[in-house]
Amino acid sequence: MPECVLCREAVTNPVCPDCLAEQVAAWLGEREPGLLSELRVRTRQMSLHLFDEDKCVICFKGMDICAYCYTEHIFDWLKTTKNLELVNGFLSAFHFDLERKGYVKRAEEEGFVLA
Repeated sequence: MPECVLCREAVTNPVCPDCLAEQVAAWLGEREPGLLSELRVRTRQMSLHLFDEDKCVICFKGMDICAYCYTEHIFDWLKTTKNLELVNGFLSAFHFDLERKGYVKRAEEEGFVLA
């Protein structure tokens, strides 16, 4: 099984950052449409396509970044908005930190509460 080039963990949810970004954009567009262009920039930063060993199950393009690393990247960016409701909503809808030992744990420690 291919691994993420950032965290070196096996890619168990093969959805590429571009396809995840489409879902995040739909969600973000309803809440803070002014952030959509920045979301595209942040997504391009994560769409490395260095090895492309794994294929996205949605678009079938090559991918090498896992959903966890992509959503952590977007979470870290959204925290800079200081919009507690926005960050909390993102975590509720998109976190891939299923064991709550990574960025969800950090979010809870920093005062973000999951719904």
